[in-house]
Amino acid sequence: SSVFGDRLTQITNSMLLQLNSWLEMQKLTSDVRRTIYTTAKDLPSLPRVQSDPNYPLSDRVQSIREMLDSPDEHTRVIVLHGLSGIGKSCLARQVAVLSTKRFSDGAVELVLGQWCSRAACAGNYGEYHKRLAVKLGRLLRQMGRKKEDLEGANLEDVCYMLQESLEGKSLIILLDDVWEPDIIDRFVKLYDNKCKYIATTRNEAVHEITGVKVEIGKDDTRHLSKSILLFHSQLSEFEIPKEAETLIQRCGHHPLTLAVMGKALRGETRPEQWKKAIENLWTYAAQAPVPVPYLNEKEAENAATVFGSFEFSLEGMTPYARDLFTALAALCWVEPIPEACLEAVWYALSQDSTFLLISGQLIERSLLSKTSVGVLYEVHDMVSLYLESKASEALMMLLVKAEPVKCVSVAPWLFTFGKSQTQNAAEEVIKRALYSNQGSLAGLTLSTIVDVLSASKSISELEATSVNFNRFVGPELPALLLMDSEDLTAAIVRFLASCFTVNDYMQYSQCMESAGLIDKLINLVKTHSDVVVQTDAGMVLTRLMDVGDLGIGKKVLNKMPVKALVELLDPAVEETQHNIMNAILSLAKAGKGDTVYQIFMAGMDRKLSALLGGTEVTQNRAVAALKQFHELGGSTIVSKFLTSAGNLRRLPWQTRLVLERLIKLEGSPSMPAPYLVGQLMGRLIDGSGKEQGEAMQELIPIIDKAGNPDVREMILQSNTVEHLAKYLQDDESDSRLRSEAAFALMKLGCSGGVVCISHILKAGVVETLVSMICKSHKGLQGTAYSALHNLIGAGKLLITDQILKSRQLEKVVSLLQYTTSDSREIGVYCIQDLVEFGGKACIERLLALQVFEKLAVMAQNSNRFKDVVINFVKGIEKCQGLSGAEHRVFRQQLKRKMKASVKDFNQITAITAILQGSCEPSR
Repeated sequence: SSVFGDRLTQITNSMLLQLNSWLEMQKLTSDVRRTIYTTAKDLPSLPRVQSDPNYPLSDRVQSIREMLDSPDEHTRVIVLHGLSGIGKSCLARQVAVLSTKRFSDGAVELVLGQWCSRAACAGNYGEYHKRLAVKLGRLLRQMGRKKEDLEGANLEDVCYMLQESLEGKSLIILLDDVWEPDIIDRFVKLYDNKCKYIATTRNEAVHEITGVKVEIGKDDTRHLSKSILLFHSQLSEFEIPKEAETLIQRCGHHPLTLAVMGKALRGETRPEQWKKAIENLWTYAAQAPVPVPYLNEKEAENAATVFGSFEFSLEGMTPYARDLFTALAALCWVEPIPEACLEAVWYALSQDSTFLLISGQLIERSLLSKTSVGVLYEVHDMVSLYLESKASEALMMLLVKAEPVKCVSVAPWLFTFGKSQTQNAAEEVIKRALYSNQGSLAGLTLSTIVDVLSASKSISELEATSVNFNRFVGPELPALLLMDSEDLTAAIVRFLASCFTVNDYMQYSQCMESAGLIDKLINLVKTHSDVVVQTDAGMVLTRLMDVGDLGIGKKVLNKMPVKALVELLDPAVEETQHNIMNAILSLAKAGKGDTVYQIFMAGMDRKLSALLGGTEVTQNRAVAALKQFHELGGSTIVSKFLTSAGNLRRLPWQTRLVLERLIKLEGSPSMPAPYLVGQLMGRLIDGSGKEQGEAMQELIPIIDKAGNPDVREMILQSNTVEHLAKYLQDDESDSRLRSEAAFALMKLGCSGGVVCISHILKAGVVETLVSMICKSHKGLQGTAYSALHNLIGAGKLLITDQILKSRQLEKVVSLLQYTTSDSREIGVYCIQDLVEFGGKACIERLLALQVFEKLAVMAQNSNRFKDVVINFVKGIEKCQGLSGAEHRVFRQQLKRKMKASVKDFNQITAITAILQGSCEPSR
């Protein structure tokens, strides 16, 4: 019926009131969110232990929390002892998660495992201490310790750093799966902290040490058994058959066994299927082999039941899943393993199904798990123990029965990630492939090794893996080159570009040149259809020229197909630009001015014009190349290029300033009188404030001419750098004079080159500029950053290495947590400079200091900083000092960090585009 009159007005008013109330609520929600962000954005994030909030909670949680709250020194260590899979780790994590309010610095977890025990090291104390140092180092990294601090550190060094890091801290430290009593003893001896320790162990000897001993057995899990089974089977109390009680009894109230059986019966409500499961579990448990590490009857029975549940779970899977699970026995599960390795194993099994579908079955049944990063896999220690009995079968499947092509495609992965027995077998397979007369097998082996290197999680891992392969692959390369196969040569080139270090080139360059490598590389650059192979060939040629003897260098320089190399530089394909540009610049360094002229005559001017009109990354590459061409004797041709075709007019103003300076350098500066610099320094030291200012102003034009060797010598002999540095470092000096001193030193570094920069470094100018930036003085902070920015651009690695060595990088990163937006913004700019010019060491340190994560938080909390993460990634792409393999490793690291830290879809899209080389041109 229709509504009219006063009734209509009442309804309209009611709707209006509800709408206003809803709008107010939205505003309130927005205000609360904004308040939280502005209040909490500068608070450091606490380390946390992860625990599923929906998992059934043990009754023991409250009593253990009360022990942690107790001031009694006896409760400083709580040791949870019980069978494997009984729920010790889960209980410890639940306690840690629910107790973090009591411990102001959060909670951290360290998984030790049997790998970190004397028995696993065959009684070798040195090896045990080495492994323990590695594990404790990972704990230190969680607490913010720099990776570089841990390199080369022995156990004593690591324990000392642990004492330093924990001093004054209040943390819960969860030590999971401890096998040696001395591990806990080392933590107990740490002093001046308010930390408490929860240790889990299966070892009775660990259980007997000082502290509260908590035995976890069937009585503790009995009341949870049904809840655990319901949790994993995803059935309700009303849906689960009554046979579940019998199954629980047969599983011995063991949580891991219940988890495996529950997942195997997920969604199953038919009683007959549950009865069948009980019968099969009994049969499989009776047939399960008792593992060697379990010596007492109680543990052997438990292991047999758990292994029986694995067998039952596998029985319900496809043959593909069972084969994949068996093949996992070839791998060493001490550390998480990359997905690419498991995919290679899957391919070697000659299976047709999609890997993710089959691996998903194992994950669903708790036989395999993905880490939070998402591209790494791990298994429970009981699964790892069960797989020990399958190791021989796995090797037979992968390296004996598989086709030769399948064997060589998986062997490099097994050599890197396999058990000791597996590694030895895989090495033999690789050697046979290299020794054989089948070029296709050798080529596939080398290509797979390159893929293994690309899966490295860090630069240090990349370098260590390269050394392992080079040990036995390097000596075989000359013989492989003599096989005269273009595809094999292409694979060798990929291997050399990714795996060889400077020392390797020096060791093998002569014998490879004798095998015809140079001519083969030149042929690849000219004729190969794959631009990646052409690029790698050009890069290897220039490396041979750089590190080989004089004869090899001259041969490469004379035979290098300059035009073909320049043609490879595609402005539209950023992925290959870095390596090709490096090859061209290496060629220019070897040949100086004449070679620079040849490079431009080969069409480099067209390529540079296109690069300058491209993305921010390509513009940066073009500008860096032009500066190097200018310095290598190509000043005339570079100036001609910049002044023609409007190349400068279409660039951003900052880039124009950099390039315009190259044109100005072509002029011939007039020489100042020899005595003038000395007079000016005298006025600067002894004059009044006004005279000092005037002297500084007159000094700048002379410093601008420091590119002239005579002028530079005059400036340095008068101790100008030292006097300017003294004014810069004096906090009592006039701010204007300090600002002008910073400007003068910056100009000197930019104009005078390496010699002047070396004097600037010795005078401690870099450290002073960083200190000025961090003190947030409004008048000097911007000046100090501008000076540092230009010095980094001029000195590159000279400046950034000094920042690293003098521990100034940490000060720069600390700017990101300042309260003022201006200071945080300058911190972002400094980090951007360090990323672009600092090279591998600088980027590694920044990633270790979790700069990516901090920038992600800034981007999330403020529109002012919304692009900082994107620019950070761009900076790494711009970095000229990285090899192709190092770029690939950093891209993988950035992808993992992006998945963990970046929430905004647009930012994820933009970062992914940059890493794939498809970012938009800069405006």
